[in-house]
Amino acid sequence: MFSPTGGLKLLTGNLGRSVIKVSAVPAGRRVIEAPARVFSAQDELLRAFNAGQLAPPEAAAGGPLAKLRDGDRVRLDADAGTLQAWVPEAEWAARDRAQLPPARKVANSHGVGREWVSAFRRNAPAAQEGAGTWP
Repeated sequence: MFSPTGGLKLLTGNLGRSVIKVSAVPAGRRVIEAPARVFSAQDELLRAFNAGQLAPPEAAAGGPLAKLRDGDRVRLDADAGTLQAWVPEAEWAARDRAQLPPARKVANSHGVGREWVSAFRRNAPAAQEGAGTWP
């Protein structure tokens, strides 16, 4: 069945902007709230994944996801169109964005298929801009 508002929804909030395909998500599962897990290396993520703890996505370089800390409550509400970290506004504004040391960035750029899609990651705009790689 087709949605009267279309199948995609733009989410906005203090974590930035994102696009979600709501037509593929049952109505009862469109609001998710969970603690954040923050990783600085692929091997940390893989260990957590192998232990049954799913914890993506990665922080975009310089993006608001880099302000997340382990344990922050994150709420994705596809119905309301919001993506929020439940952190007091003053604390959120004062937080520095975490940055990986240059050596860690290099190490994280290889493995798990990353080298195959590096050109796409480097050239694709944000999801709300179409995420395409052509002009």
